[in-house]
Amino acid sequence: MLDKLKDSLEKIKNSEEFSKWKSEQPKSYLSSAFLDVNNWQFHYYNPSDSKVAVFVVENDVVSINIDEIFKKEGNEIKELHIEDIKIDNVSELIKKLIDEKYSSEEETKKIIILQQTEYPIWNITYVTKALNVLHVKLNAISGEIIEEKFESIMKFKGK
Repeated sequence: MLDKLKDSLEKIKNSEEFSKWKSEQPKSYLSSAFLDVNNWQFHYYNPSDSKVAVFVVENDVVSINIDEIFKKEGNEIKELHIEDIKIDNVSELIKKLIDEKYSSEEETKKIIILQQTEYPIWNITYVTKALNVLHVKLNAISGEIIEEKFESIMKFKGK
């Protein structure tokens, strides 16, 4: 997983689109990566205007989209350093957790985000056929489970 992430990021950094954008936004930095089915999206945060540029490589074509950032007032968006990531087998670690604790659950949707807090974390969410959500945060350096929540989607009804 990490190799594909690094390859995609390298394609983006070597693209004409990225070079042009980066020359216009020199203070922007990588803040997170999001796995969308089979393609990684890379989010570059611009502290000057609090916007994020989303880069995607699909079929060797780099696309960019500028979005507003969703963050709580006063929260700092930290720079993500891919070279610090040591844990690659995220899917295997989560599968092991599911097999041990949630074996009756079957995945329908998986969301994987790599982001920076005090250290880099893998933020993984599984939605199951039984309409439950398993949310796990893993330290991307040590592999330690920082947070694990398992709850019904119905809990969010009416919120």
